[in-house]
Amino acid sequence: MMRTRLRPQGGFTLIELLVTLVVLGILTRLAVPSFAQAMLTSRLASYSNSFIGSAQYARSEALKRNVALTMCASSDGATCTSGATWAQGWIITCPANASTDTMCNAGGGATLVLRKQPALSSDYHFAGGTGSYSINFPASGIGATQVSLTLCRWAPAGNQERQVAVTATGRPAVAVTHNGTCA
Repeated sequence: MMRTRLRPQGGFTLIELLVTLVVLGILTRLAVPSFAQAMLTSRLASYSNSFIGSAQYARSEALKRNVALTMCASSDGATCTSGATWAQGWIITCPANASTDTMCNAGGGATLVLRKQPALSSDYHFAGGTGSYSINFPASGIGATQVSLTLCRWAPAGNQERQVAVTATGRPAVAVTHNGTCA
């Protein structure tokens, strides 16, 4: 008679499967907070870069058009709002009057909105001190409104912020801070 040889069965044992799941769980617990921080860093960088780009655009347009422009917080995307925060969005405007109609709004008497930025996500805060809802960029490029703004996530609170500043020469800058407070 011939004997048949039994071949060993391939696959995982229950113990091997449990060990694999435990290791996977530990790696997931370590990776999720890092991923959340990476997403926060990316979102803060995106929002601050959008503001910096708008400020640079306003400054260059003021110089190019030889007219003072205003970058201001706007809750409706059409008019400056003194009670708004920058998180509600902002616009860049060129006022129309007798001396600047050809540079800003050839058609008439309304203020021309050159650029709009929609509102930030509702869980982000972007504001400065009292009265820092508007930045004026003069035609000369010097004498812009100086502001210092803080961009942070307040719900749920993050541990990093961006400090965005516009100098008197109209040049914007951003700094990363890790205060962990957002007001």
